[in-house]
Amino acid sequence: MKMRPLAEDTCRVIAVAVFAWGFSVGMGTVEGVFDRLSASELAALSLFAMLYAPATYFLDRGIREFILSRPLWRLAAVAAALDAGSAIAIHFAAPWPLVALFAGPLALAFNVALVDRMLYAWHQPKLPNAWRSSNPCLRVI
Repeated sequence: MKMRPLAEDTCRVIAVAVFAWGFSVGMGTVEGVFDRLSASELAALSLFAMLYAPATYFLDRGIREFILSRPLWRLAAVAAALDAGSAIAIHFAAPWPLVALFAGPLALAFNVALVDRMLYAWHQPKLPNAWRSSNPCLRVI
């Protein structure tokens, strides 16, 4: 049997996973699931989410390669938007589970990915323009 690499559309997989995660946290907040948890249980769940999101980035090779192939400015824009959105949500007293279990971990994962992407760009050898990819999705800034 031939071993073929699995072809996946990483962008869509990430989008569906983030949507499902956000929808689940949102519905849990609306239905009062997180209100039934004690403060220590919610803190433990938040800590798990804060550690799981960046760990997913580092441990999943497909996600990491996808992020490292994105232009640096796009990743910086998304990270800044998530940070600003989290700050606005905290300022306007958004439901705490949405911030602690969704927005915070997502913003942390993007900031960790941004730092990793910056280090990748810094250590990448500078190639002449003729050697760079003509595909705009794979250009490195």
